[in-house]
Amino acid sequence: MFSPRTPVGRGRPSPFTHSQSRSVKISSTTPRRNLRSQSNLAGQSLHTSQFLEETSQHRIEAFGAPLPVLITEALNLSDRSTTEITACIDPSGWAWLVGGRKLFVWRYKSSGNSRTVQCKELMLPPSDLAHSAERVCLIPSENDGQPAACVAVSPEGIVRYWPNIAFESSTAEISAELRGEECAKVINFQPHGCLLATTTSSLLLLEPVAGQVSIQCKPLKASQGLFSGLSKRMSSFIFGASPLQTNGSPLQTILAAPEDEYDDDDDDEEMKEDLEDGSTEEENSDEETFKSKHTQTLKDIEMFLSELPQKSISEVLHTTSVLESPEKRGQITTDESLNGQNCAPDVLVQACQDKVQYVDFIIEHIKRSCPGFDKYAYQVAACIICQAIHTHVSISDMLQSIRAWPSHLPELPSTRLLETEITLAAGQTLTVCGHKLNQFNMDTLKPDREISPKVLHAYLELLAQKHSSKMFVIPFDVILEWRDGRFSQNIFRKVHFKTFEFLVLPIHCGAEFSEMERKSGDIVSPCWMALVADVRNRTVGMMNPRSEDKYIIAANGYMLQWRRYMQIRSVHTGEMLSSWTTKQIECSKLEKDLNSGTLLLMNVEALVNDVPPVVMTEAHVTNYLLYIAVALRDMDRETTVLCVGGPECQQLAARDADWLQCENCRTWWHQACARHSDRTQPFYCSPCQQRIAIVGGKRVLMECDDAEDEDEEELQTDNDQKETNKQGDEDHKVFQSE
Repeated sequence: MFSPRTPVGRGRPSPFTHSQSRSVKISSTTPRRNLRSQSNLAGQSLHTSQFLEETSQHRIEAFGAPLPVLITEALNLSDRSTTEITACIDPSGWAWLVGGRKLFVWRYKSSGNSRTVQCKELMLPPSDLAHSAERVCLIPSENDGQPAACVAVSPEGIVRYWPNIAFESSTAEISAELRGEECAKVINFQPHGCLLATTTSSLLLLEPVAGQVSIQCKPLKASQGLFSGLSKRMSSFIFGASPLQTNGSPLQTILAAPEDEYDDDDDDEEMKEDLEDGSTEEENSDEETFKSKHTQTLKDIEMFLSELPQKSISEVLHTTSVLESPEKRGQITTDESLNGQNCAPDVLVQACQDKVQYVDFIIEHIKRSCPGFDKYAYQVAACIICQAIHTHVSISDMLQSIRAWPSHLPELPSTRLLETEITLAAGQTLTVCGHKLNQFNMDTLKPDREISPKVLHAYLELLAQKHSSKMFVIPFDVILEWRDGRFSQNIFRKVHFKTFEFLVLPIHCGAEFSEMERKSGDIVSPCWMALVADVRNRTVGMMNPRSEDKYIIAANGYMLQWRRYMQIRSVHTGEMLSSWTTKQIECSKLEKDLNSGTLLLMNVEALVNDVPPVVMTEAHVTNYLLYIAVALRDMDRETTVLCVGGPECQQLAARDADWLQCENCRTWWHQACARHSDRTQPFYCSPCQQRIAIVGGKRVLMECDDAEDEDEEELQTDNDQKETNKQGDEDHKVFQSE
């Protein structure tokens, strides 16, 4: 019904772009015969059969009034490559369509008073993100045949209210103050107004003021009763998060139950019983929700264990049986513990402290399946299975989390000492992927020190170079530009994001705030987290090592800013990557604030190695710091060859070679390796399939379409310069001989 059709002509503007022309001008170009047929169809009964297809068991026929001319023209002239079109149908008889900032509202069911199809065009609130019909709510009039009221919300939370859609200029506009969250859906919640749900399951009540062009917004907080002030018979909803977790959990859906499904007398009796028991309705509701969720989780675990082969359980127990319990290794020295020996299982057990009931349930099951192991082996095995269920990770991957050194990383250079690797000579600096690291930066690789941003970015760039075309690293100071509203300041025009699998933005959460802002937001110490965008699947998520609500809210705000940034970048670069879906990325949680930077690097390295980040824990931090220090020293540009051109280039010393860097994937090349043997060809980066040219002594990433002409100009310029230099040398020799 809403599928686009072939455009009727060229050169006509899209109806979803802001224009001064009205629908009268569009309808005047429609053939008269079509208008007559439209009016005839509109005058027919809606129950007249218009068969489209019929079989012995099914019949397909057109339903409702025909589409208004304005909608038909809008669909015909829309450019689906740049404009997202969404539509909704309401049981009350109203339908609406959203494209760009334009909202079209009409009745698909004729009322008792009139059968004509009228369509109203309204202007949605401004937004840098794409509007959706899910964020629009029609409030039908109590009198049949009268225009409806309408509430529309932008993704950022700007609310626009029309008490009567017949008067499009009579509007009220407020801000819902979503605090970085994104509006996901708005539904009708009469007689109280509308309910706004965010992508992270927060709820707000939008309440129109009767008899006025005004609307109010009231947040519904779990700590004060999710539906405080509303009658119980109107507070039954089905949505993604429980009332105990209104922030952070992805929204599934939200539905309002009809009033007549509840009995007021039963509600009063239940409330009296609650008061007699000395408990409030809210406490009982929360307790019932917790019990229901706990029971369902136990059922899910039981089903998982029943389908798990006994061979897998036996393999896990044989792996954990060789581990020594904390009581047996009480004589182990502190140095051995710091080196990661035997402490990884303890970190896993500590991470499952809030899941003790589920761990005990798993222990009882695996004891019956595989008896004969000690208590500590059962405890660690149960924690592995519990974490695998909770994070949706395979058991074989979770087994890596109890190893002193995970298998997806190269062998740990245990013969090299951390103190030696981080100590530089007087005045010495390391140059790693364009980042200068001095002694102060290297000292931050010591245990119980917060890793410096320079070291963190240098190692991320090193990973990006090692895994060419796997990821692109966006500098963390981009967040400061976003905070000031400068989303178009650093959009990487020369970088093709589609050539990468992941886009990684390290974020020092809270560092961009002032001290007063951190106190008001209760973020005492900044924490490193990473925004990861999966380019292939168009998903974005946060690797957040903190589970507190304040950090979850901040992470949601960063993802909202990311969507706005990518929308603006798509306009400037033409690389259409404006639409993103939120995805939850599981990673290990943090116990020490100082380890957040190191944990971020471990998570990103696991990601680019196609390993779940949750396998890396704080137990691996000390060994991983040595691993980083060795990698930075080995990749120092003054002592090591960075070129990825092949084995033959390893004979070139870095200080004696001319270097190039691809501005797309930032891979370093020798000029000889990038040119290969043919001097007539341009520089070429094989990992990301982009060409590199040298113009005026600068590296320039060239578009493939115009590359040939620019290559010829560059080559001609080089030849002219060589001829000039050759002639100058000959003149100098002649002068000396004379």
